[in-house]
Amino acid sequence: MKKIIISVVVLLLISACSDSDIESAKYTDDYSTAKKVEYTLQLKNNTNRELKKAMVLLYGPVDKTSSQKTIKLDINKAHKVSKDSVGNQIVTVPFEQVVVDKEEQITLQAELQMATAPNLIQQANIDIYKNITRVLATEDKEIFDSVVKQVQTNETLETLQSIALWVEQNLVINDEKTEIFDPSTATATVEQVIDMGGFSLLNKKGSVNGNANMILDLAKASNIPVRWVVGLSVTESNKIKLENAQLWLQYVSAGKWHLFDATTKKEIKDYSEKVILRIIPEYIDINFIKPDQLLYEIIGFDKV
Repeated sequence: MKKIIISVVVLLLISACSDSDIESAKYTDDYSTAKKVEYTLQLKNNTNRELKKAMVLLYGPVDKTSSQKTIKLDINKAHKVSKDSVGNQIVTVPFEQVVVDKEEQITLQAELQMATAPNLIQQANIDIYKNITRVLATEDKEIFDSVVKQVQTNETLETLQSIALWVEQNLVINDEKTEIFDPSTATATVEQVIDMGGFSLLNKKGSVNGNANMILDLAKASNIPVRWVVGLSVTESNKIKLENAQLWLQYVSAGKWHLFDATTKKEIKDYSEKVILRIIPEYIDINFIKPDQLLYEIIGFDKV
């Protein structure tokens, strides 16, 4: 996996999402729609050797968000479930003595309670999503401050739409892959930084996760608490495919976590059909191609 740490320090500016709105909101807990979901991960030992030990980490639906609660998880393999500080549920499935070409399938079933509209949240739950902790390169800092002024409007949603449009139009993503570069051993060129998931405002180049992180920074600089989540739409069928996972931006307005699609630049309305499988509390440090790559980690196997 390609990783990079790039940081931005910036002054928080005024936007439409005020702290007074959030502080005055009262916590609610209304989850009225029952839903069941099921998804699988197909694996195969393609290593040409027996695997003494292998392991899969798979994200189950988030324990609780403003729009969903997980009631029960069932997994068809021996496993362990751990929960992190934001409610992500990580299912660890160990394997031993996996022969060559052996295929395995992990099936996860979940019972959920969904909200038709996001519940009000407590102020303490959003404080960590307000602050920028990264430092920009000197040549990018002035550009960033200028962009913050360009994208701000008097409405939170309009500001996010303006941010997403600016990033789309100004940070070109190069799909060509190059060798992994370790920034701890030398000075990275612009091309190497981009390949590892970074961005360059000066050179108007970006990457999938570098652009996603830039959207976070521009929103936070506009005083909008935000975070990325990975989820799936569940409509008629309860069986969902991880490869259809989507990356949504969650933002706080009037004391509620709302969902925003940065691709279509629209707010998501049908909350009872959106299952959140992972909350990413900080920056995305994996240079991913598709969002489903953020939902599992495979050690030993290959995904089929």
